[in-house]
Amino acid sequence: MARSSATLAAEQDRAKLTTILREMQDVVIVTDDNLHVLLINAAARKTLLLDDAALGQPLPKVVTAQPLIDLFEQRHTGESVWRADIVLPDGRVLQGQLSPVPG
Repeated sequence: MARSSATLAAEQDRAKLTTILREMQDVVIVTDDNLHVLLINAAARKTLLLDDAALGQPLPKVVTAQPLIDLFEQRHTGESVWRADIVLPDGRVLQGQLSPVPG
């Protein structure tokens, strides 16, 4: 059975997104509405010492940086984008930005 052009386009878009996330130096964490980790890129794995075991887990269970968890908790406020300095346990500081992704 041949794939439809919509399916092929979706697969190509997914492959592009995967490449972008893999290659970018910024930490990217995607969660669902209940803060279960859906996606972590290589930079997040390295910076936050995460692995595949984090996937599906609640963010507060796998991340030790409380400022990062606090940033995610701000999603219930009326803003559309949230920012915070994230101080990691080793003293490094990240500039965090939380943005909702519809759907």
